[in-house]
Amino acid sequence: MVQTGYNGKYVGKIILNVEPGKRTELVSYELVPVLNQGPKDSAIAADIQTAVNLRDKQFGTRLGEVIGTSPDRLVSGDAGPTSFSQFAVDAMRDITNDDMLWTWEHFMEIHHNRQEM
Repeated sequence: MVQTGYNGKYVGKIILNVEPGKRTELVSYELVPVLNQGPKDSAIAADIQTAVNLRDKQFGTRLGEVIGTSPDRLVSGDAGPTSFSQFAVDAMRDITNDDMLWTWEHFMEIHHNRQEM
């Protein structure tokens, strides 16, 4: 599993050659953009609207209310991993019992270092 970025903008595709006793080899990787184009599914749109209505009924405007601040950068983006993104990766690893789970930034660092060799 590869955490590929932020806000669901990409799905990651990574192919590794894994052989017991050997170093794992990167075969290929690709970021596939998630596009918000094309025809909409009316059943999915109705489910989304139902969820939005329920959210608004339960929480009103409170979801936009600031309840605290942090000196750490918590919002992801193109500036690299954050405390929150690392927390999300750790949670995905715990939930999936996955031994190999990286942030996209970590993966790109590994790939960059291999190219320099």
